Formats: sequence, structure tokens, C-alpha cells
Amino acid sequence: MATEIVRDLKEINEELKETNKAMTTAGKNAASFQRSFKMDPSNAKAHTLAVESLAKQIEYAGKRVDLLREKQAKLVQAN
Repeated sequence: MATEIVRDLKEINEELKETNKAMTTAGKNAASFQRSFKMDPSNAKAHTLAVESLAKQIEYAGKRVDLLREKQAKLVQAN
């Protein structure tokens, strides 16, 4: 039983790391696109890309919350 919980927590931790990296990348991309948009406000493509990056960031944040809740539940279940 303990081995299963540890393995599950390891998998959750790995997924959290991947999600955090993806969030960071999406945030950097959004900032870059926003800077491009500030330089040329008529650049609709930069604006669209910035909005898409922000949407990805929101999606990753939601996934992160779900993973953290799952991790918390596993820890409570283990105790």
C-alpha cells in the first residue's frame, strides 16, 4: 500500500514539474507577444498569440490546482 502511494506521489510530482515548466514557458511567450503588440498595436497576430498564450497559462494553472488537490488527497489518505 505504501509503495503504491509513493509511486502515485512521484507521478504527481513529475506531472507538476512538467506543468510548472509549461506555465513558465507560456508566461514568457505571452510577455514576448505583448511586447511585440506594444511596439506595433496594429499587429493582430501578436495580439492573438498573446491571448492564446495567456489561455494556455490559465489551463496549466487549473491543471496544477487539480494535481495539488490530488496530491493532498493521497497524503491525507496515507495518514
